[in-house]
Amino acid sequence: MADSSRAQLLEEPNTWVYNRQRCSQAVNTMEFVVRALRGWAVPLVMPIAQAWKAFDKQGTPTDAQLTEQLHALGREVARGSCQFALQPPTKADAAKAETETTPLSDEEAKIA
Repeated sequence: MADSSRAQLLEEPNTWVYNRQRCSQAVNTMEFVVRALRGWAVPLVMPIAQAWKAFDKQGTPTDAQLTEQLHALGREVARGSCQFALQPPTKADAAKAETETTPLSDEEAKIA
């Protein structure tokens, strides 16, 4: 892959979830994979212990501290995207994108 001139997983966001027991090993491996695919790994690492208990059936975090941690992760992703953008998004761009975004229904979430 390192010799390939073709972009790998172009414009396809990917998320990997791992458990705390193998946290450092998993994080290192994921970062190597991301770099091999010519991607950028968010520097903020946030393991979620017992993730199956941390969210309700609609996917909402059940703990306020977890919610804030996820918001911090989102801010880090947004910061990184601004650094890589040819033209950084404006507040108007963000507002427009937010109005055009609709949450998944329960049925759509089950399929995804």
